[in-house]
Amino acid sequence: GSTLGPKAGSVSPLTSQQRNINTFMRSASAVVWDVDGTLVESTTLGFVATNEVLKLRGFPEISVEQYKIGCRYTTPDRFNHHVGEEPGTAIGTQLGQDFDDMYVKRVSKETAGLFDGMERLLRSLALSGHPQGALSNACGDYVRAVLAANNLDEVP
Repeated sequence: GSTLGPKAGSVSPLTSQQRNINTFMRSASAVVWDVDGTLVESTTLGFVATNEVLKLRGFPEISVEQYKIGCRYTTPDRFNHHVGEEPGTAIGTQLGQDFDDMYVKRVSKETAGLFDGMERLLRSLALSGHPQGALSNACGDYVRAVLAANNLDEVP
């Protein structure tokens, strides 16, 4: 008699779940990356500029640990946090603007370079047709400067 199973040596069809796993990234519409701590290592750049702004405006400097804790906020509220003010306070806005003006100019491959292996991953995704974007709780000029410094500002 005959059997209902696949012939010897044939490949059985994939289940829907197996197809989904195999094509997950190919079916993704886009990949959105966070800049700091995901794409690039920029802790020293931000930490040094933060302390320069604080010192310039007469506030005490902070530790790298305090800097990292404050990074969960947008730049103005990070400065409010560092100087002991409530979120939304005007001093944070001024300090944040001073910071943005200072540190965006200092972005380079040396100060905000890609983590090892990221360039290859980013280019592989791009060659596979996946649009990519970058975001940050820092200002947009900073994001654009980081992308340009790492030669990632190409538009297809």
